[in-house]
Amino acid sequence: MEKILVKLARYFENHWRIAVLDFKKGLWCVAPISSNIAYLKAQNLNGRHILMQPLHSSHYLLADDLTWPLVCRHHRYPQGRWKPGRMVVET
Repeated sequence: MEKILVKLARYFENHWRIAVLDFKKGLWCVAPISSNIAYLKAQNLNGRHILMQPLHSSHYLLADDLTWPLVCRHHRYPQGRWKPGRMVVET
């Protein structure tokens, strides 16, 4: 997970945040640093959701349960080049 934090920091030029979501208690931000990984894992095991959000909306799009042809159709220009600010993470 530490490698993922480093990659995300590099990709989003340190303009992003991590938050914990509990549907009853709300949402709170947590610093995206390796010393918080154990805390984030514990929160996730307790049924809370861990969210990653770039601070600039032009950098992200969250999509779930997409097929590869659908990803290609919506995230590429007609000439076949990928649109900027796209990152695909398969979980």
